[in-house]
Amino acid sequence: MKTFRILTMCMLGAFLAVGCGVKEEQGGKGGGEIDYSQIEVKPAVGKDLYGQITDTNGKPIRGVVVSDGTTSVATNTYGIYQIKRNPEAKFVYYSTPWDYEIEVAEDCSAAKFYAEIPENAGVHRQDFCLRKRTGNASDFTVIGIADPQVKVPVDNERFSTETVPTLKSTVSKQTKPCIILTMGDMVEDNLDYMAATRLNLGSTGAPVFSVVGNHDKMRYASDPTRPRNTNDHSTLWGPTDYSFNMGNYLFVGMDNVIYENGYDYHGGFTDEQAAWLEQQVAPVSTDRSVILFCHVPMYSSRNSARILDILKRFKSIDVFCGHTHDHRNIENDTYFEHVHSAASGSCWWSNLNNDATPQGFMVHEIAGNSIKNAYFQPTKHDRSFQFRLYRGNQVYKGWGNPNDLYGAGSADVQYDYTFGLGDDVIVANVWNADPKWDIAVYENGTYSGSMSRISMKDMWGMAVHEGNTYETRINRWVAVTVTCTHLYSYKLKDRNAEVKVVATDRYNNKYESSEFTTDVTEGVSLLKNENPYLNR
Repeated sequence: MKTFRILTMCMLGAFLAVGCGVKEEQGGKGGGEIDYSQIEVKPAVGKDLYGQITDTNGKPIRGVVVSDGTTSVATNTYGIYQIKRNPEAKFVYYSTPWDYEIEVAEDCSAAKFYAEIPENAGVHRQDFCLRKRTGNASDFTVIGIADPQVKVPVDNERFSTETVPTLKSTVSKQTKPCIILTMGDMVEDNLDYMAATRLNLGSTGAPVFSVVGNHDKMRYASDPTRPRNTNDHSTLWGPTDYSFNMGNYLFVGMDNVIYENGYDYHGGFTDEQAAWLEQQVAPVSTDRSVILFCHVPMYSSRNSARILDILKRFKSIDVFCGHTHDHRNIENDTYFEHVHSAASGSCWWSNLNNDATPQGFMVHEIAGNSIKNAYFQPTKHDRSFQFRLYRGNQVYKGWGNPNDLYGAGSADVQYDYTFGLGDDVIVANVWNADPKWDIAVYENGTYSGSMSRISMKDMWGMAVHEGNTYETRINRWVAVTVTCTHLYSYKLKDRNAEVKVVATDRYNNKYESSEFTTDVTEGVSLLKNENPYLNR
């Protein structure tokens, strides 16, 4: 058997490549196997961040996108990458290929696809070893959770004892690979709970990816005029802009919170982020679908049009986000935006979001290039709890004039909160509804018609938040009720009929209820004076 070495020459100028030597064992009729252990990995002149990506057998992996947060390149035939790194880069990281496992941290299942670049590293080599995926991952589940927003011990207790068990139960029921995307605001301006929230999310066993929210960025105590930083979030979660692949999907996580100083911020993407994204997705095949996940909705993020323009060459675009503490589905010709309501609801003041959606998270089931099924999983409730029914003239008692909530003496008078509709009208708050849902009404067992969407506040939720937080004399602004985007009404043919409502979603899942909410007992259960939570 004859042994010889194949030398690969480095090209000069703009085409500088990694020099490498490959030893080939030649046998049979001119065939042979490359001895990959003989590959010489060294950077070209001017490149100071480099390395090799291999599988567990030492075989190089070609085409893996690697980045320092500014520049992105793909590994060559020998699994080698090289970058002239940004001097301020903290991490070097890769985009997990679709046919390789997502690596996780040692202490929990938080995704670990990055390595820190040592300070004053000079020329730095960082290799990565990936495990080949053994099963088919073209069908998988994505759980989307937004705004845990833990600030004080009771927040952490409720997240640990209410949200996390529901999350674990949901993960355990999945028969296909499952990942978790968190859309920011792990904490509320309190880094003391950042690590605990990560461990809670990572206790499910499913790989967890996180993007940074406005409350995850910490201000400089010595200089509040400086924009907030992501240092604490990055220490636990890694890079703030990154991507990975699973099945036929490319996932892109991005930071879209821009602080002007220590207090003022807006949603948006910088030109530098857009340039990074262009490089990051350039090597990716256009036959893939994209899920972009971030904190602030795209409709209120500056420069979002440029980000979407970069991604429009792919088969489809879905956007997962949070931030608003209400639930919305917004579909247009370019993308489908899924605004996830908050796991914390209205910042843990109750068990509701600002639009009266229960605390919870979304479950998205993916097959091939599309979301084949999706549903909202409420915390501490069965999956079947997808809407709440009201009578149009039902009165809910609360303190504080609903027309002058902050007026003098408003908190000292009890008021009636009502939709102000007739006694022959019913109202439904269907949290995950979109225009493709049908909300059917049955009177005395016979189909009567479909409900129509209305634009107003959920008055039961308003009575809970506005009308009962006054009773306890707490800072009411944190429990603001917003106009609900998934409220429906219907005028009954017989006001005395036995009513059943059947909601059918775009995936043909059916949910039904005949139970009407008549008081605020459930909603105010966490707002009583004896609850230490109110010392928040």
